[in-house]
Amino acid sequence: MIEKKITTIFYQTEYSLLSEKEKELVDLAKNSLKSAYAPYSGFLVGASVLLENKEIISRNNQENVAYPSGLCAERVAIYYAGAKYPDVKVKTIAISAVSKKFEIKDVISPCGSC
Repeated sequence: MIEKKITTIFYQTEYSLLSEKEKELVDLAKNSLKSAYAPYSGFLVGASVLLENKEIISRNNQENVAYPSGLCAERVAIYYAGAKYPDVKVKTIAISAVSKKFEIKDVISPCGSC
């Protein structure tokens, strides 16, 4: 068995300090969560991915009546990007979330399913 290590880096900052492209990613993620389908969890998520070819893909989470079987916003965005641009790497991802059941006070990270 070979042990391998995966490291994830994320940045937390103020919106005003972001570049214009980063602000666009955040804004698209926020806008995308408005059409999320989350009647069971009440947790609406939007994700935007910036690809190395400068394309931006934005999508949202979609729940299923067989809850918790559904798709997170990150997977929907990444899968769509992979289908449309199969050989292009994801450079940056922005995630935005709103809960109908509680106040979110901390950083929202990718769920990790992908």
